[in-house]
Amino acid sequence: MGSTHYFLGIEVTPTGMGLKPSQHKYVLDILYHAGMPSCKLVDTIAFASKLGLQSSELFSNPTHFHRIVSALQYLIFTMPDICYTMNKVC
Repeated sequence: MGSTHYFLGIEVTPTGMGLKPSQHKYVLDILYHAGMPSCKLVDTIAFASKLGLQSSELFSNPTHFHRIVSALQYLIFTMPDICYTMNKVC
């Protein structure tokens, strides 16, 4: 098989069945910029009942929050299972 190629943050690896898209490195970059490089993985992204504001306090840096959310929205291309959660975050 061939080597991995990157295009617009998407890793494309040729396989015997075609091309396999992934954004693993992009996710790691987002976690690093969010200050969460050692966060734990979960099997399920979120339950609707657990999404919501825990506090009425505003973010100390809304621009930083907007950048992270925008970066997460881009993940929907290769991870459609996060669409619902991203909609709630937005």
